[in-house]
Amino acid sequence: MSFLGLHIDITPERRQEIYESIAEISAPTVTFYVMVALSTTIAAYGLLANSTAVVIGAMLVAPLMGAIFGMALGLSSDDKSLLWKSTVAAVMGALLAILLGALIGLIPLRMAFGAEIFARTKPTIYDLIIALASGLAGAYALVNEKVSPALPGVAIATALVPPLTTCGLCFSIARWDLSLGAFLLFLANFLAIEIAAAIVFNLFGITEVKARQKLGIIKFIKCFWLKIIILILVAGFMTETLTGLISEQRFERQVRSVVISNLSSIIGARLSDMNIEKKKDGSIEVMATVLTHYEFTPSQVDDIEKSLKEKVNNNINLIIRSLISKDADRKGPVFISEEELRRNKEEILRKEEEVKKRQEAEEQAKFLQNIAGIISKDLEKISGAQIIDILRGHHKDVLFILVSVQTPEVINPELVASINENIQKETGKEIYLVIRSIITVDADAKKFVYEKEHEVKPEDVILWEKRLEQALKNQLKEIKGASLIEYHYVKEKKTIKIFAIVRTPVNIKPEQVKNIEKNLRKYISPQINLVVRSVVGTDTGSEGYIPYYDESKFFPEEEPVK
Repeated sequence: MSFLGLHIDITPERRQEIYESIAEISAPTVTFYVMVALSTTIAAYGLLANSTAVVIGAMLVAPLMGAIFGMALGLSSDDKSLLWKSTVAAVMGALLAILLGALIGLIPLRMAFGAEIFARTKPTIYDLIIALASGLAGAYALVNEKVSPALPGVAIATALVPPLTTCGLCFSIARWDLSLGAFLLFLANFLAIEIAAAIVFNLFGITEVKARQKLGIIKFIKCFWLKIIILILVAGFMTETLTGLISEQRFERQVRSVVISNLSSIIGARLSDMNIEKKKDGSIEVMATVLTHYEFTPSQVDDIEKSLKEKVNNNINLIIRSLISKDADRKGPVFISEEELRRNKEEILRKEEEVKKRQEAEEQAKFLQNIAGIISKDLEKISGAQIIDILRGHHKDVLFILVSVQTPEVINPELVASINENIQKETGKEIYLVIRSIITVDADAKKFVYEKEHEVKPEDVILWEKRLEQALKNQLKEIKGASLIEYHYVKEKKTIKIFAIVRTPVNIKPEQVKNIEKNLRKYISPQINLVVRSVVGTDTGSEGYIPYYDESKFFPEEEPVK
């Protein structure tokens, strides 16, 4: 017999042997169900461990393809006994796989879902094409003894048990959408394999063992018309899914390209991560996480949002999360990397009107880096002192440099004057230097590092400090978004001076400080004088600061481990 150039001589005895072999592997026996249970267990833990190799092992063990071949042969040859037994085996095997997958999903200490699971919840037309080709290959391998060793490869290509297991796992955490997607993948594979196998069995005369004649095209359509219609509907859905995925990827690439292009004009800013959420009202919320030297202002976010609306979609709402990131080498802070310099030079060639601004920014960055190296060398005199930030400005027509230093002791004016003189000698510029000492106390398991002695406070002082700290925190609750970072105090003859550092979306006003001081005098001590330093920092959107922004919606929801 020849079909499309494939020459196969099949004797009546060989046809009878193939028919009996298919009937045997499609029977609903105890062995069949045991293999379904074992393959489901392997697949479940392979999916949870996100291990492709283990999932492939489950595909090799799974017996469901044999039952589908039995349904195809029974329906094509009008063998009602074979059709009934193979249908029972396929349906009960599928239900067993789903149920066992759900039970494994309910076991405590279950790992979070990974890519192997999510990949089986969004079937596309590609999966259907693979299933049709696998069905043809599998049936042909049964007919032709020369290619029968290829059957394991066919089992790997056609995923039957993994989608059913995924359906059960998703069902256990009440993710009905993911569960339905996985089941549709199984259904598409099931129907495609059955129809493809029926075509092969009919072409090579296997159906003649019972029916004594081949099915014509009209009879074939009468036998499989319902399944063909279902397969066409599923194929339409899968095509739509593929189109949606391609559209989402293209949209994300456009948004990312516009954001990166706008960030290239900001020294030190780099896109770290981006999440896109399409809301029911038609708006699109883009959450961009940016590594930057300084937090983004609402006006900067608004400029990038306008560019996105103009070039991508008018319904985009942009939120930028500023992650303060500062690089350093052995000499001190590095304000711009070689990669950023290269990127800036390319941008200068593309936008000639910004050449001057970019060159000035690069010069300032190199200048600050040079100053950082000079200061770091002078600070070697103080053990544990290190630069954490440098700001540049002008004071009375003189270049003003503010350096924040983390140090175990206050840096005195004499050392500041010495450092200032060294900077002026190295740079040749008149400098007005201010060093802000941020006192830190480090400790190991035995002693305080960088300190010779550390005074042990009396218990009544410790209790008083706890009352003061709690009172400060309670008062700051009245200011939206404000939180206490640290505080210091000093007791003088008639006053207790308190210096509090507070993180807040906006600078705390004098009247707010006055109100806090009033309450502290009432509940703690009438001698208190309060000074508050506002450290402004929060998530920022195009319309203003967002003190409390909930980012959980950008991450997949997971069932809590029981």
